Amino acid sequence: MEKIPVAMYARVSTGKIEQSESTEHQISQLMAHLKSMGEQYYTASELHYIDEAFSGYYTKMEERPAFKQMIEDAKVGKFNMLLLREISRVGRDDEENLRFVNRFRALGVRIKSLHDGFDSDVPGSELGFKVKNMIAQIESERISARVSAGMREKAKKGTWMGSMVPIGYVRDKNTQKLVIDESYAPIIRDIFHMYVFERLGTTKICDILNERGDRTKSGKLFLRSHLRQIIQNPVYIGQVTYGRTRAQLNREYDDSGNLSQKNMKLIKTNDPVVVEDAHQAIIDKLTFCKAQEIMKERGGIIDRRTPRHAKYPLVGIAKCGLCGAGMLTSKALKSKKSRIYLRYYRCGNWHKGGKVACSGISIRADKLEGEIFNRLFKHLQKLDMQRIASKGAAETKRLEDKLMKMGQEKKKLINKQTEIALRSDLFSSDAFANTMNIIKRQIENVTEQSDIIERQLTEIRGKDANVLIMSQLLERMKKTSLNDMLELRAIFQELIEKVIVEDANTVSLILYKYTFK
Repeated sequence: MEKIPVAMYARVSTGKIEQSESTEHQISQLMAHLKSMGEQYYTASELHYIDEAFSGYYTKMEERPAFKQMIEDAKVGKFNMLLLREISRVGRDDEENLRFVNRFRALGVRIKSLHDGFDSDVPGSELGFKVKNMIAQIESERISARVSAGMREKAKKGTWMGSMVPIGYVRDKNTQKLVIDESYAPIIRDIFHMYVFERLGTTKICDILNERGDRTKSGKLFLRSHLRQIIQNPVYIGQVTYGRTRAQLNREYDDSGNLSQKNMKLIKTNDPVVVEDAHQAIIDKLTFCKAQEIMKERGGIIDRRTPRHAKYPLVGIAKCGLCGAGMLTSKALKSKKSRIYLRYYRCGNWHKGGKVACSGISIRADKLEGEIFNRLFKHLQKLDMQRIASKGAAETKRLEDKLMKMGQEKKKLINKQTEIALRSDLFSSDAFANTMNIIKRQIENVTEQSDIIERQLTEIRGKDANVLIMSQLLERMKKTSLNDMLELRAIFQELIEKVIVEDANTVSLILYKYTFK
């Protein structure tokens, strides 16, 4: 009797201990069912796939490590059957669950779900699967709605529902409300005082905090992003806000219509729970309001979902020559009286954490981009495109002709070898062996020469491809304005690996992706 290897899959959506233990319970139930199926079915520990702390609704199946491994093992035939406690253990997204069933069935894997009664080998079972799959998704949405409603009720009582407690507060174990943490509250007061009354910028405040040894709860340097979050957070005036955003499933598809990405997207809601005076304030409301006005005036409130620096040509390419960090972009007024803004590339470490993180390099963006553009243009102009391309074409033709002749010669030698073999009775044994060895060496020599020509052709064709790319890019650069940042970025990304900026006037190194010869 042929033995049938059986895989088992278990999943829970959180990493809590009580949830994690349920994966063991799932496997235990599956093991008990396997015994009842008969001796021909067997399993092993390496065929038990367990994913913990992965949502069955918001995460793609391939993003779960155990599930991904299970797919790879199914492809090489490590098991012929897959046991589940219920379809919801695979996921709660009906669209993806159907894809999962079809994929495994195409690999010759039988799928059986205990509680749902689904068996891919049983006719008519698929209809029941689709119904129960839909029910699983509806149940997931109901659970989410119930949990959200319960948390909203708790938030209305001033309970802190966030998983992370803001710096300056701790959570009371009994009431679950926030209470002031006096080991960090003075830092919060200093931040608002420096920002509102001393009119210091976030970079300068970072410098002061970091230089005097203040650190975040995780022991890290204060960054400008930390300060913006603190300054904009109404928790410091005693306010609890819950439900500003809600989770929504976001699916993305490739050109072929296949699911390429699936994740949770946060969207704004119209009815957040806002509770005033839910806990003791660290900052008075007047100071907080002044801070918001200053931040708005300075343009400091940024929509994180639309990165404003992504279009700048050298972001991701330009590096600080002092610390090696990537350079970010910023804007500043040309003068106090002017309304003209100038762009700058600044050291990312200095920009985020001040001079404690790096003493910092800053360079005018138009100056840096212009210099890089001009250097590239000169490099490309020096290349005699037509001459190199013509030489490459001529050499390619010569080698291709030679290779064809080599092939014809090899074919003649093989035919000769076959003809002699058929007439072996006309030769003495020594003469036959000697003649065959000579022809064999001739064939080997022709083969070796052909291989050398093939390698030469591959190298030339590669150079020709690079020449074509360079020629096309040169033509693009002739038509490109230095004000067209999107086109500049495309050209820089194509040609440049890295740019090291030494100071406000010096580019010490440009590492190209191609060799200019």
